[in-house]
Amino acid sequence: MADTSHLSSFSGILRDLISALRDALLFGVFVLLLFSPETVKARLIEAGFTKGTIGGMEWEAQVKEASDNTKSAGQTLSQAKLGYDELISRLAQLENKVTNPVIQRELDSIGDAAQSSRAELASADQAIKRSLVAQQQLVSQGSSTVAETTGWVFLGKVTEDKHSWEQGSPKTIHSIEPEALVGATLTLKDDVYLRDDSATNVRAMAPLLAVVKMEEKLDVIDLDYSHAKVGGWFVWAKVKRQPTS
Repeated sequence: MADTSHLSSFSGILRDLISALRDALLFGVFVLLLFSPETVKARLIEAGFTKGTIGGMEWEAQVKEASDNTKSAGQTLSQAKLGYDELISRLAQLENKVTNPVIQRELDSIGDAAQSSRAELASADQAIKRSLVAQQQLVSQGSSTVAETTGWVFLGKVTEDKHSWEQGSPKTIHSIEPEALVGATLTLKDDVYLRDDSATNVRAMAPLLAVVKMEEKLDVIDLDYSHAKVGGWFVWAKVKRQPTS
């Protein structure tokens, strides 16, 4: 009976000791997170701890990786859309030059197929943007990382003299005269990609920084134009995002 009592007492002491050690360890981690959160999270990720509840670690590393993958997919889709836009424009030009009715019908058929494929790409691109917006919100809720606020967005296409928008433009913002863009505050009419800096003629291939949501307001810092092969100019704006409530 005495042995059982001693064993029970020893087990209780052992449990208390383990509990105290656990509390001390958690307190130590808490102090480290308080003064150096990014270092702690980086070390945990390097060690393979992408799940947990310390400092948001349960989801942050995985969502960050998913966000990077989504950006890569968005980049690919965006470039494919531009390729189809150029193909459709060139086909339209050829149709106007060709007089043979058989060739005209063939070009018209190819143009219809290209338009259909372009529409499918646009739908997929919208899904990518919605997914990236959701991932951005998750990351921002559990991280000290500041969202990108400055970058380049595509606005649309203007005529050769840069005085007027071409048909269908502006694509991403509510209407404003092209000559009034510099220094203006723009309101988005669609979700758009915010891109990193790059050379003038390759802005459409610049790395994606984030997705800016429809109806957000952007202050225009600078403008850049890249000439289209079929005439006119593609308009890009360097913008700063206004704080959202």
